[in-house]
Amino acid sequence: MKKVALSFAVLLAVIIVLVPVKIDGPPGGEKAVQPPATVALEKKQQLANEKSKAAQPIEESLSQLSDKVYPTELTDAIRGSDDYGDLLLRALLRFPTIDVGEQEDLLLRAYSSQPEHLLLNYHMLEFCVENSNSTVCSLPFVETLLRSNGDSQDLLIAVAGYLYAAGDVEAAYRLIVKAGTTDNAEIYLRHLEAFDESRRRHGIPRNLATLAEIIGLAAGVGLPYYSRLLEICGEQSDSGSQKWRRACSSLSENLATNGKTILDQRIGVEIRPRYSDLPERELAAIKQRADDKFDAFIESQAEFGSHVEESGKMQALIPDNIWQRYLDVYREEGEIAASLLLSEFLMGEEQ
Repeated sequence: MKKVALSFAVLLAVIIVLVPVKIDGPPGGEKAVQPPATVALEKKQQLANEKSKAAQPIEESLSQLSDKVYPTELTDAIRGSDDYGDLLLRALLRFPTIDVGEQEDLLLRAYSSQPEHLLLNYHMLEFCVENSNSTVCSLPFVETLLRSNGDSQDLLIAVAGYLYAAGDVEAAYRLIVKAGTTDNAEIYLRHLEAFDESRRRHGIPRNLATLAEIIGLAAGVGLPYYSRLLEICGEQSDSGSQKWRRACSSLSENLATNGKTILDQRIGVEIRPRYSDLPERELAAIKQRADDKFDAFIESQAEFGSHVEESGKMQALIPDNIWQRYLDVYREEGEIAASLLLSEFLMGEEQ
């Protein structure tokens, strides 16, 4: 399968615009959290340097990004909790100490409480991609997902990947076609809400620092199904299937132009040339416009992050009404508009 080159720096910038990451501390000591603004400024430099670096295939970038270090304040609280919502998040996070059997037990315990829960059924699906012989996989999570939220683009892509791996190629094709006509990102947003609810349960304040942790946790959710999407479209395109080529072309164009998350948009932009019949020059111009828009957003967020850090705003509380507006704007307009709303709120707090 032909791979499209995508700079790892670009995808890394998408994931951690405002997300703190772990950096090495003194030998044998704890790892420190690098401030989001510092991360953002470093990403700004990465963006400036990336054109001089060799790009790597998008599949490898996604694989590297999926191995994140989770923040300890929230995840330690989740690890020790028996609350239904935290059982689900424990299964999601796949702590190094959790084996397949324990993850299976967590999912089944959660299912016994709320069998219709969207995120629970989604993670049962993800679990069964790799553990098809598990008791979990006899449960009707596919039907539940499509019945409860069958117009969510990220959910459709995830279910398509599962069905394709299970051998139901035609059902997967129909879902990929449908995903090319919608732009909702409900799975991602429900994860944001679930992590925020866990934060509230454990008395952790919602400020920019903890919100960045939550965004980072939720950001990794889509990486497995994105990777499967690339494999499916690549395999079918290489086989000469024109209907699959058209379906993947429509989906990549929709992701590029209408994707709710920045990662949606960037992946759409990068893989669109694989399947599009547009002239190469036109595709290059489309990509350049998208790159310019993306770079401008990253630069503005880097400057905002620096300002927030210098002014001590990292600990400023984000009230419930602003959080709800952030989610509402995200659902309607996407990640960039929601991020700008948050920036404007924090900047306005100084006045």
